This record gives sequence, structure tokens and C-alpha cells, in this order.
Amino acid sequence: DCMDYGILMIDGKWTSKNYWNNDDPYSLQGNFAEAFKRLEPYKYLFTKMNISEQGKTLLKSFEGLRLKPYTDVRGIWTIAYGAIRDLFGKPVSKNTPQMTTQQADTLFNTQLVPYVEAVNKALKKPVKQHQFDVLVSFTFNVGIAGFNKSVLLKNINNGAKVTEKNFTDWSRAGLTISKGLLNRRKAEFKLFNCTIVGSKLSSCPDCGQINNYKVA
Repeated sequence: DCMDYGILMIDGKWTSKNYWNNDDPYSLQGNFAEAFKRLEPYKYLFTKMNISEQGKTLLKSFEGLRLKPYTDVRGIWTIAYGAIRDLFGKPVSKNTPQMTTQQADTLFNTQLVPYVEAVNKALKKPVKQHQFDVLVSFTFNVGIAGFNKSVLLKNINNGAKVTEKNFTDWSRAGLTISKGLLNRRKAEFKLFNCTIVGSKLSSCPDCGQINNYKVA
């Protein structure tokens, strides 16, 4: 445990605090620079990421907003931004009351929490912000169990190449390939794989236009 050695991470940067008594012959002393250097590749293990505001907007655009309950492509009762439970945690049904936009936003932010936590927990390799946003979008749609068993996650953690197929394999609604899901998976892959920094994807020849998400 880095805390036991007085090595802390604050705002994504390593720092140290002297927890030892200088009169103690068994206290650990010395230059922490080397320790920090060795720990740097593992910084992501101590730094939890969160979905960005751009990521939220992207996910909302994929899910679409429906203030009244409806059945999705799998026949599941849904409301707001792809929610299958209402503000009180009850399963959505045809009798679920209509929501306001503000209520839908509140529900959306509540919904995101377990998916963000799941992606953080599953990742064993560092990713960039736009890639994390994509992974939350992917997990939000396929489910936490689906993400955890996916070849996509396996390839990321093993440092292997992430392919479009890793995404498009998750384009089915039951036994049938959904055109809408297929288009979403292709867009997610293009954004995940984007190397254009500081440019809107609408001007990126490799990514095409993906809801004006800007890779920072």
C-alpha cells in the first residue's frame, strides 16, 4: 500500500509525506524520486476517471430522450435516456409517469455512476479521456457483465490492438443485427481509435462526424 510508505497521489500527481520518526533506526528514509518514477506507469490504478461533459452529451445523443415510457429494440420498457428503472429505482413499465427534461437529466446522472465505476474497476491499462468516454458509452449499452467479458476489454488490458470487430460484435438485438446499434458501435470505435488531438471529429478524415465530440 503506497499510503504505508508515505506515497500519495493528489490531483493525479505523486507526492510524499514523512510519516517516520527520524530517531527510528528502522524508518524508511531517502530520495523518493526513484520511487515516484517507478510508480508512474501505475498511476491509473490510483486515479479514478470520470465521464466528461462531452462524453455525457455523446451518450445522450446515442440513447435519445423519450419522456414517456417506450419499448426499446429488445422489447424492454425504457424511459428518458435509455433507463430501465425510474427515479425511485422501480422497473419502467407502460404505467410509469411521464418525466420532465430535468427529471430525465437527474435520472441519467444517477444511472451513470455504476457504469463509470465498472469501467474504472475493469481497466488495467491507462486510457485517454475520449477513450474512457467511449467505454462508458459502450458499457452503458451492453451492460457491465457484457463489458467485463468482452474481447474489447481483454485487448485493452493486454495491450493488444483494438479492432472495429471488438465493437461491432455487440450490435445485436436478440439474434438480429440492429442497424442502429451497428452504426453506434462503428462510431464508438472511430472515436476510441481517434488520434487527432484538439480537433473536432467532424473534420477528422478517420472518424467522420460524431456529434461534434472534440478530442482534447
